[in-house]
Amino acid sequence: MKNISKFLLFILVSNLIFAIDYTTELNSKYSYNNEDISYYNSAKFGIKLYENDLYTEISFLGENYDTNNDLKVYTAFAEIYQNDLTLSIGKQKTNWGLGTLFNLTNIFNQADIKNPKSDKEGINGLDIKYRPTGMSKIEGFLFKNNYSNKNIAVRYINSFNNIEYNLNYLDYKLSLNRIKDIIVEFKGEDIVGYWSQFNYKKIKDTSTKIATLGIDYTFDIFEKNLYIANEIMNNFDEEIVLNYTNFSYSLTDLITYNQTFIFDFKGEENVILSNLSYIFNDYTTIDITNYKYNNIKNIFNTTQSINDKLELEFKINF
Repeated sequence: MKNISKFLLFILVSNLIFAIDYTTELNSKYSYNNEDISYYNSAKFGIKLYENDLYTEISFLGENYDTNNDLKVYTAFAEIYQNDLTLSIGKQKTNWGLGTLFNLTNIFNQADIKNPKSDKEGINGLDIKYRPTGMSKIEGFLFKNNYSNKNIAVRYINSFNNIEYNLNYLDYKLSLNRIKDIIVEFKGEDIVGYWSQFNYKKIKDTSTKIATLGIDYTFDIFEKNLYIANEIMNNFDEEIVLNYTNFSYSLTDLITYNQTFIFDFKGEENVILSNLSYIFNDYTTIDITNYKYNNIKNIFNTTQSINDKLELEFKINF
């Protein structure tokens, strides 16, 4: 009891003196796939320090699933602000690109089909951002991945007439290959939201051209919001065309229904995801999700099979 009291006192004093924030996220998933029941439990604890021109964050993730236990550093970085220059070093959150599920610029993490914009584990690297004007930004990121300690990502961002434009150059190693990408993207809104990416990819002596195009719109139906998003990815050289469609409807202020379809235009592959999300209180969310898979070679770029499953998830944030 004394240790708990000391810990609570430490949190209170550090908040008052050092402007420190603490975050905690608890997550439990139970999955059934017609053969067995599996579980996944995680706890994430983070500390954020705000001090004039310095921001520091460190977080830890503990995981327990089946017979495995793991504890790792999720993020650990410092960010320094000097006029128009920002320098970040350490294991930091990185989210590039204007796409959704088929985000060609996001070479750092694999998107979650239930929530493509969800939080991901940090990437070790050095990030430098410079803003020559209020609407433009130049950014360079030197980072590590599982295949090389020498990877680079550079981008230039600007906006004209409420349209955002990005020009990206990526040079990184994936498996045994050194890959170089030049990606042009834009995003705007005119009645509907829209975005697009054009990628020229160079792998050894071969090149590939890939493009994405997406739109989204929010309807007001029975005083509740229906959000619809659609994104298409076309790999011109390999003749692969994939489609992602998401419907999200607020049944009440607390309950949201999501329906996601992912398929190729040859009709050989598809994923169907149905999700019901309930906000239990200010801290707790309960999700029920049903996944159905039919061939996923191009959708997930894998030869492994994935079983259909029904998933129950509890998430607590405070």
